[in-house]
Amino acid sequence: METTETKKIRDRSVAYPSVTVQQAIEIADELLKGLGKGPYSREEAARAIGHAALTGAASRKIAALVQYGLLIRIGNTYSQTQLAQDILIPIDEKQKRVAIIQSVRNPKLFASLIERYQEQALPSMLESILVREKINHSVAAEVASTFRESLEYAGILQNGVILKYTDKEGNRIALNTEPEQIIDRSRNDANAGAGSQPGTFGTHSFKFTGGVTLLVPSSPAVDDAILDGALKDIRKGLKDFANHHFGDPELKGGSAD
Repeated sequence: METTETKKIRDRSVAYPSVTVQQAIEIADELLKGLGKGPYSREEAARAIGHAALTGAASRKIAALVQYGLLIRIGNTYSQTQLAQDILIPIDEKQKRVAIIQSVRNPKLFASLIERYQEQALPSMLESILVREKINHSVAAEVASTFRESLEYAGILQNGVILKYTDKEGNRIALNTEPEQIIDRSRNDANAGAGSQPGTFGTHSFKFTGGVTLLVPSSPAVDDAILDGALKDIRKGLKDFANHHFGDPELKGGSAD
């Protein structure tokens, strides 16, 4: 017999951003202007983006920024990522365009759909496909619209076709097939798993094409340095290395700005 609890589990939708990437960028800009790069609490973030309290709508917006790679959660606080800085305070337009494409490819659901249908027309029955991907039927149309609008804003959906790693001018861009991620492991020594070192704050893990990974022990000073771009040149070098040796053959030797 199916219980209420099992029905809730069965009906639970997979994770998806509740706003488009354009809306997420606008929210990130509000946070930057109101609170700086962080860290700040969810309650502070909610107020900075116009909510009187941490409502469900505010929580979903903040979660969307994390999914797009614009915010990182460290403990109970949030800070803006280097990706957000590349979009909001870019050194040139190319950096901004590439960062937007990386952002729209950051949510796992979006990355999966882009990989599956790249260089093909976006299916007309996308809503049905999303339901099969365990998106709740009641929100499938909303998710499909968010996905389409986000790809159009990033410039990788043109004339109904998902372009393969291109900027708005149609130029090929060397991107990671696995978007960079920052992983926050437990800071609680009592709950530390095998291999964890007492007294550490966790580990930043930057993943690149072909399984190349950069691990950096976390601490307040290190977190601030990363947010200020201290690892930018190292990450670019590893990205170039990974794309050259493990990436798309057509892109080998290209720069990964």
